[in-house]
Amino acid sequence: MTKREHADQVPEIRRVREEDMPLAVRLADSVFRDYDPDKKSFAKSHPLLFAPGLCQSFAAFIDGRPVSFVGLVPSIVRIGSARIHCCSIGGVCTHPDYRGRGYAGLILQRVMDHIDRAGASLLLVSGNRTLYQRANCFEFGSFRNYTLDCEQSAQLMAQNLATGITIREADAADWFGLRNAAATRLNAFEQSLWDLALLIEAEPAGSPMKQHHKVLAAERDGAIRGFAVIGVPYANAAVVPRAFEWAGEAPLVACLFAEALQRYNMSELTVPVAWHEAQLSDLLARAGIRSAEGNNVGTIHIVRPERLIEQLQPYFQQISTEAAGNLRIEASEDGTTRVHVKGGAANLDAQALVALMFDKEPEIDLDEDVLCSLCSLFPIPFPYTGGLNYV
Repeated sequence: MTKREHADQVPEIRRVREEDMPLAVRLADSVFRDYDPDKKSFAKSHPLLFAPGLCQSFAAFIDGRPVSFVGLVPSIVRIGSARIHCCSIGGVCTHPDYRGRGYAGLILQRVMDHIDRAGASLLLVSGNRTLYQRANCFEFGSFRNYTLDCEQSAQLMAQNLATGITIREADAADWFGLRNAAATRLNAFEQSLWDLALLIEAEPAGSPMKQHHKVLAAERDGAIRGFAVIGVPYANAAVVPRAFEWAGEAPLVACLFAEALQRYNMSELTVPVAWHEAQLSDLLARAGIRSAEGNNVGTIHIVRPERLIEQLQPYFQQISTEAAGNLRIEASEDGTTRVHVKGGAANLDAQALVALMFDKEPEIDLDEDVLCSLCSLFPIPFPYTGGLNYV
């Protein structure tokens, strides 16, 4: 078939059904994996994109065959006592014969309608290309990317490893302990024991970066007090090892990073630490570990500001009952949002609203009284999006 004939075809845009999954996997692999056989199939690295029963991904179909695909996975993000309904998209691809037709944009609009109807308040996107920028997806979050080397790791271990602590690789008898440690995090993607096992094995962020997951656990008095999921590069892969996920007492987590360098014979390790992980950040900084400012992974879109604020209310009540009671959000048809607080109100465009909600020092122009009131509730301590729940 000629390119002209392809252009004349009108696709059917709908959710990917269970019987469509093998063809959807084949399309994603042909775009992202076939050129590099060292990488896992998308069906293994991102099983929830193609999970029977869940079936949240969308595609454009021609003659019953998917030619453009947008993977979609729902999740719950815990912020203190609040539970935020999120959706994540990834694996976005179009067959070479059908590119330039706007199919991905059409699918993305259908995805937006679907997640709104589902009650999501946030959309997380793994990329930042123009397709997402046009849909008001913006970079977000304040992080510091620490890079440990061998000398610094020894100092970190000496400063933080207490007596009675054993560091070892996690094994098949540790799932209850790992889940208990994960549950201590105040801000994280909700993960059941099964989720942890599935995602550690899948390596959703590690596989695209040619890194295997290794899980180190810190044990005291027979209980796991912390763990870290470390990306160890494939043989001959020229990539910097990365910490993907961790939980537990900050001094022990710091020691797990130090141990990973020595145990896996790595020259350096990158650790992305969010602004709200102040104790861990302080421990790494005191050890003289170099760092650079950065953002969370990918971009974010606020589906409905009013819905997000409603879902965040339990967290706001923990922070300040008075400030929570004075906060009111009104979204306008022109895409701006009016934020009311004690001291006044302000109109914010979509990008400024994201900056207010997620950035430690947002670059937005606001009245001083309004900004002061907002700073008592924002930014939201959002978890790292490049870890086990990366899509």
